[in-house]
Amino acid sequence: MKARASAVALLSVALLAAASAHAQPDASPPASQALPAPSAQPAPPVRDPEQLFREALALMNEGSFTEALAKLEEAEALDPGTGTQFNIAICYEKLGKLGTAWRNYVAVQQLAHASGKAQREENARAKLEELRPRLSLFVLAPAEPTSMTVKVDGVVVAPSQWATYAVDPGIHRVDAEAPTRKPWTDSVSAPPEGEAATIRIPMLASVEQAKIVTVGEPTTDGRQTLGLVLGGIGVVSLIAASITGVVILNDKSTADDACKPRCANADGTPNQRAIDAVNEGKMLVPINLVAWGIAAVGLGAGAYFILTSGKKVTPMAGAHVLGLVIEGPL
Repeated sequence: MKARASAVALLSVALLAAASAHAQPDASPPASQALPAPSAQPAPPVRDPEQLFREALALMNEGSFTEALAKLEEAEALDPGTGTQFNIAICYEKLGKLGTAWRNYVAVQQLAHASGKAQREENARAKLEELRPRLSLFVLAPAEPTSMTVKVDGVVVAPSQWATYAVDPGIHRVDAEAPTRKPWTDSVSAPPEGEAATIRIPMLASVEQAKIVTVGEPTTDGRQTLGLVLGGIGVVSLIAASITGVVILNDKSTADDACKPRCANADGTPNQRAIDAVNEGKMLVPINLVAWGIAAVGLGAGAYFILTSGKKVTPMAGAHVLGLVIEGPL
C-alpha cells in the first residue's frame, strides 16, 4: 500500500512538471524560423486616368481651370483620348490661351474624323468657328519661303499655317533658318484678340561655306635620300683615295732615292727606311685603287639619284570660313 502511494505521488509530480514546461513560453524562436525581411518601399500607386478625368470635370464645374488642366494633361499622358483633349482645349480657352486652345480643337477634329466620331468632330468644328474671330494671329512672311524653316517659341510652323498662326497673349520668339544661311530671330508681342500682326522675315545673310584648299608642301622622295647617302660615301672614298695616293707618292720617292738598284746604305747594309717605304707602297696601291673606284661610283650614282629625284606635293586640308584659313596635313 505504501509503495502504491509513493508511485502515485511520483506520477503526479511528473505531470505537474510537464504541464508547467508546456505553459511557459519559449523566449527564443527556433533556429529554423527566420525573421521576416524588411519590406521594400512600396511603389507609388499609378493614377487612374478615369479618376483624374472625373476630378478634372469637378474642378471645371467649380471654375478651377488651372487645376483641372493639370489633371487632364496627366490623364491624357496615361490614356490619350479625344474627350480628354477636348476638355484640355476648353481649359486653355477659359484661361485666355486661345492659340493653344485652337490647336487642341484642331487636333480633336482631325482625330475624331479619323476615328469616325462624328459628334465629337462636329463639337470641335463648332468650337473652332466660335474661336476664329477672337484669335490673335501671326502672319509669317519669309522673303525666301522655299528654303526657310520658321519656328514660333521653338515649334516648327508648317508653311500651310504661315498665313494664320494663332498665338497666345504675350511675347513670342520667332526663328528662321535655312541651309548655308545665318539664322534670324526676333521677339514679337501677340496682337490683341481678333487682330493679326505680319512678321516679315528678311532674306537671311549668306554664310560662306567651308571649302577644302589644297596647299602644295614640297617634300622629297627616297631617291634624293639615297643619292645623298651614296654621294657621302663617294666623298669619303675620294678623301681616302687622295690620302693614300699622297702616301704612295712619298714612299715611291723614298724608294727611288735609296734603292738604286738595291735598297742599301753606302756601306752596303740594308736601308730599312727604304724597305719599309717599298712594302707600304705595295700595300696601299690596291687600297688606293679601290677607294678611287668607290669614290667614282658613289659620286656618280649619288649625283644621278639627286638629279632625277622629283618633288611631290603633300595635300593640306584647309577650311576657309569667313576669311579664316585653317590648314593641317590630311
